[in-house]
Amino acid sequence: MKKLIGCFQILTLILSMTEVSGQTPFGTQRLKKSDLFIDVAPVSNVAWAEYLAFLKKEYGENSAVCAAALPDSLSAGSYYVYWQQHKCPVLAKTPVVGISMEQAEAYAQWRTIAANIALELRGKKYRVEYMLPTETVLQQFYACQKRKIFKSSETKQELTSNRTITCWTADGTLYFESYTKPDTLTVFRCMARLVK
Repeated sequence: MKKLIGCFQILTLILSMTEVSGQTPFGTQRLKKSDLFIDVAPVSNVAWAEYLAFLKKEYGENSAVCAAALPDSLSAGSYYVYWQQHKCPVLAKTPVVGISMEQAEAYAQWRTIAANIALELRGKKYRVEYMLPTETVLQQFYACQKRKIFKSSETKQELTSNRTITCWTADGTLYFESYTKPDTLTVFRCMARLVK
């Protein structure tokens, strides 16, 4: 019975985070002249906590899988830890930092599975696939969002599927650097593709 209740809680979580409006995956926007969607905002502390909650229920709180999914505490500073301890509302929507390339890719795979379970339960005929965005997709997204991004205080580096991070200068010039390790400046978002 306890396992059934746990499964129900996980299913509720999956359904709540994967609402789909028409055929636009939740929290995304369509890229112009494309069949791709991209997260409007980087993955937040609260979204990462939902992912960890799923892993804890699936594999056990002290499992190697859960330990491997924790943000790097040295590079993440105290943002995620502080938010977890105090549930500070300001930090809930703050982008999660200290995430490695492998962790970001695993999150995208999990999000794909979660979204498709929700879509199947709703009787939808299509599926969605999440992945890290390419350099080209991020360039397109930034071109559409330039005024909003540069006026915001958001972190200005993001992981790409090309194993690079986007960076930009104070004047808004975008460039790419090789990804080396998690840090306090680098965030990530997912892109999505509908599969019929």
